[in-house]
Amino acid sequence: MPTVIEKIEELMKYETAGSPMSHLKWTRKTTQKIADELAMIDIKISKTTVGKILKNLDFSLKTNIKTISNGGKVLTKEDKDKRNKQFEYIKEMRHKFNTMKKPAISVDTKKKEPIGNVKNPGTRYKREADLTNDHDFLSYAIGKAAL
Repeated sequence: MPTVIEKIEELMKYETAGSPMSHLKWTRKTTQKIADELAMIDIKISKTTVGKILKNLDFSLKTNIKTISNGGKVLTKEDKDKRNKQFEYIKEMRHKFNTMKKPAISVDTKKKEPIGNVKNPGTRYKREADLTNDHDFLSYAIGKAAL
């Protein structure tokens, strides 16, 4: 019979994120939700105990930091659902690839460059310079490359 710790690890399998630069892990699932899910399979445990187990499993307790600016726009339920859709898709793909015993690689990019007739840094030997747009607005680009 699986232990409580094994059950928590199983529940966290697709709910875990982490830092590629350290061993820290975190989850978007609250300790109360985990305790509630365990209760559904007849494992009675408090959210405090769940938190202690997560800490022993190298999960890091994080708090939200207000750093995102949305231009003062109040987010609607539709906005929030759209934003969450990408994470649900990633979760679904991870599960699908895991089921097929295929590797799943997650890439987090910070910098994006416009693709198209835009000025690129650097020089190269040519007979004539390339003519480019006078501004590198993303709306002028034909796409974006993640670097």
